[in-house]
Amino acid sequence: NILPRKPINIIETNKIQQRLDLTNEECYSIDPEGTKDIDDAFHYKINDGILELGIHITDISDINISEENFDTLISNCSTFYLNGFNNMRNLSLFDENLCNNKGSLLQNKDRNCLSLMITFGKTIEYTFKKTIINNKHTICYENADRLMKKNKVFNAFITKLEIFWGEIPDSHILIEKMMVFYNNKIAETLSSQNIDFPIRVHQGINKDTFERYKQLGSGNIYDDLLKKICYHSAEYVSSKEHENPFHYGLDISLYTHASSPLRRVTDYLIQQIFTHNNKYDINRICKVLNDKMKKAKKAYRDITKLRLIDDMRSSNERIYDATVTDFNLDKIIVY
Repeated sequence: NILPRKPINIIETNKIQQRLDLTNEECYSIDPEGTKDIDDAFHYKINDGILELGIHITDISDINISEENFDTLISNCSTFYLNGFNNMRNLSLFDENLCNNKGSLLQNKDRNCLSLMITFGKTIEYTFKKTIINNKHTICYENADRLMKKNKVFNAFITKLEIFWGEIPDSHILIEKMMVFYNNKIAETLSSQNIDFPIRVHQGINKDTFERYKQLGSGNIYDDLLKKICYHSAEYVSSKEHENPFHYGLDISLYTHASSPLRRVTDYLIQQIFTHNNKYDINRICKVLNDKMKKAKKAYRDITKLRLIDDMRSSNERIYDATVTDFNLDKIIVY
């Protein structure tokens, strides 16, 4: 259900919109080494003890999909990262020219963004702006970690941000907190306007599964494994039809995906709804996306198993640390 992936024709409307010019700001993007589809960046300033943070997401809201291609786009769901598996290339959500070039926040290129501008003073104030930025620093996580430790100005920024967001031990957590904040605030903004859009909900622990593992004597399994085997999966639902729009894993009410429009179809749709007030059959879209995400997760698990088998075949090591998570007369399941 992953291959083959049908190509999607896109239409650029090139609408002229007034944008806040932020091209003189020192913008950073932090991604894994070699990332081409860069869709988020940020800048910061500290003046008189007040921190200003701009979180910038590439704006592709003026990229339209024809009606005959819309169902294909939804079905594709997201970019699928094969990461060289079986010498295959990643399967981009859109065509590679948009994902890796025209829509990507490449270094020293002016790009349109939908930005969340935040002021951290006595209270946290924020607003969304249509902007144009120039990403001056595209760095990997390892270099960002060094920057956090050794650069006094950058370290002062992190220290100031920790007052409001809690501990930020490394660059992965920094970006995670930025994206969660962005996604939460755009969900709150759309909800306040009584607009229907896909939200992300998570019910938390599956009590029946947890009780079963406790009976197996695994009640003391460590938290990371507990989340993987005993938690419900997060899913998309209509913001207007769900009684409890809470994301247990993030401890947030009202959460969506809007920070990665080059990689996830939900984020692209949120930009369309936010910018153009486009109307969609949200229930139908959520049903398709949830189904495709389950299939994608299974495909990723299959690839992981195949890689593990290949590693084991080529290694002399035959002893591994593992946790028994279930068993019956036919098999033992280990993590």
